[in-house]
Amino acid sequence: MKNTPCRVRKLAGDGLCRVDYCPDCACFHLKVGYASLHIHPEAFLRLCSTLNAALARFQRQEKLAAGPAALRH
Repeated sequence: MKNTPCRVRKLAGDGLCRVDYCPDCACFHLKVGYASLHIHPEAFLRLCSTLNAALARFQRQEKLAAGPAALRH
């Protein structure tokens, strides 16, 4: 187990979410509220892909649920 603190580089974030990268442990550090996850790059790529697919599906479903008027915009 690593005894030194990570030296992270902030990649993106706002008040609720943040993504950092630590070159020492070669992990992305994801923070959402009080939850924190350290994840290897390959798993991070798969998580991003899954989240993007989920968001796209959700947005399509919301447009369909709103009816034909929403599809014209």
